[in-house]
Amino acid sequence: MRTARTFTACLLAAAAVASLSACGDEATEQSAQGPALEIEVPESAIGDPAKFNADFAQSFKESCTKAATDAATPPAMAETVCDCGVSELDKQFSAIEKARLTTDQLESVMQVCADKVLKTDG
Repeated sequence: MRTARTFTACLLAAAAVASLSACGDEATEQSAQGPALEIEVPESAIGDPAKFNADFAQSFKESCTKAATDAATPPAMAETVCDCGVSELDKQFSAIEKARLTTDQLESVMQVCADKVLKTDG
C-alpha cells in the first residue's frame, strides 16, 4: 500500500505537471519555472479574467487528474484532490496571480489538498 509520503509526492508531481500545461501560454509557461524567476505578466495578457479562470480550472483539473492517475493514484482520489486544487487556487489567487503562479505556491496548495484527502480517506 502506498504511504502518505509517497501519495503526497505523487500528487505534488501531478500538480506541477498540471500547472505547466494548464494554460499553455508563454506567461504561464514562464511562471511555472519556479519561485526563483519572477515574471511580470501584464494584466492585459490574461484577457477576460472570468474566461481565464474558467479555462484555467478546466485545464488544470484535466491535467492534474491525468497526471495523478498516470502516477497510479486511484481515479476517485485523483478527482477529489484535483477538485480541491481548483477550489483552493480559486480561493487564494486572482486570475493574474494564477498566470504568475510559482511551483512553490502550487505545491503549497496541493499539499493542503493531499492532506485533506489523506485525512478523509486515511
